Amino acid sequence: MPRTIHRLSAVQVRQLLDDSTAEGRYADGNGLYLQIDNSGGKSWIFIWRRGGRRRVMGLGPARTVTLADARKLAKEADAMVRKGDDPIVERKRQIVGALTFGQAAQKCFAEVEAGWRSHDHRIVWQRSLTAHAKSLLSKPVCEVTTDDVAKVLRPLWLTKYETAIRLRGRIERILDWAKANDHREGENPAVWKGNLKHRLPTQPRKLQRTKHHPALPYDEIPAFMAKLRATEGVGARVLEFLILTAARSKEALSAQWTEINFEQALWTLPGERMKAGILMSCRCASAL
Repeated sequence: MPRTIHRLSAVQVRQLLDDSTAEGRYADGNGLYLQIDNSGGKSWIFIWRRGGRRRVMGLGPARTVTLADARKLAKEADAMVRKGDDPIVERKRQIVGALTFGQAAQKCFAEVEAGWRSHDHRIVWQRSLTAHAKSLLSKPVCEVTTDDVAKVLRPLWLTKYETAIRLRGRIERILDWAKANDHREGENPAVWKGNLKHRLPTQPRKLQRTKHHPALPYDEIPAFMAKLRATEGVGARVLEFLILTAARSKEALSAQWTEINFEQALWTLPGERMKAGILMSCRCASAL
């Protein structure tokens, strides 16, 4: 007797997902199909008939929803159909009032920000989502797919490398938080390995894309320092101070008189103002 359900195996599904030439619908039985379209999209769908009209409901991307999970979802949908209910209508009812990605981001942010030392990091973290992930903010967090994440990252991926990489990590963290707090199920669609790695182009190597500001030739430094000291203004003094102490701009701009020991020509920075979080001392007799 031919098998009418569970026609597909996990091995067959993996082979189809890795086959760039595969296209069409592959039946597993009980209304469940693996759908592969000509644009490369691969997803699970459930098909049934109501009043002579065919109805199709998506069950999620095939790379993040396993065969076992798809079968479970199809079984639940089939049970609704047998009772006379519409699975699509029922799902919409469940989604109404569900946590959005933007709400999940705020809740995740509120829980993790206490561990951040930098106020700037908090601002950048939120701004990056508002500026680049706006399309995700109003979407139910349980409905975010790999396609959604890839669409957000693709415009930045080859032009704003670091922004794109950090944004992907933030989205992944929010979706991990949502799963851990029972707001979504399945694999994280923002995961890189085995997922987005196959959906986004390879970025240029870091050494190739890094462009540092040109350095001043060593033999020109004395003349430059003399010109700098003859220049009036706070900006010139801060730059001279930076050169003599090799400190970061932010650390120099926020320096306090109480941190400087003029007798010993010693500047001591407290750990909470240092990027590494440790106390540092700079000695520069020529500055005093």
